[in-house]
Amino acid sequence: MKKEEYIRRYGKAAYQKMRQQSREWNKENPERVQETSKLWKAANQEKVKAHPEKSRERAKLWAVANPDKDKARQREGTHKGGKYYAQRRQHQMNGIPHEKELIRSKHANLYRAYKRLIAQESQIHHGWLNDGTSNYRGVALVEKNQHQHGYIDVIQILEGEITLFTEAEIRNRGQAV
Repeated sequence: MKKEEYIRRYGKAAYQKMRQQSREWNKENPERVQETSKLWKAANQEKVKAHPEKSRERAKLWAVANPDKDKARQREGTHKGGKYYAQRRQHQMNGIPHEKELIRSKHANLYRAYKRLIAQESQIHHGWLNDGTSNYRGVALVEKNQHQHGYIDVIQILEGEITLFTEAEIRNRGQAV
């Protein structure tokens, strides 16, 4: 029964009481709630995929309303002893993230003196081929402040070539042309 229909039949007080009972039952049976949620999500994939912005908006509002719970949830994945810490650590220490980190540290050591001579306030930027590999197209010295905000202002190309995209190309990058 929908909210409006329930209120029309039984009144607002009865609706509030019913919601409170539901909240209490949900707290007592979290595994059943999670199971039901997964089943609903599987059955309603079209609805879930059609409105991802609503989901993000709802998550942001919840995070603002529950800062302590949000902080605790975030720490589950990033702090030692957290629920997903071992998986995250395993992923970082093996595979592509680890390979990319090895390349970054190698280039940081290789170009350190050059970076100090040319521009103190700079960073080394890698032009990765794609997210699925640790292969890179080129390495460049870029403006630090711009780079931290997502813009690449090249000072000097150190190795290979760097492809610079316009904002329109970046926006349309994932879409088929």
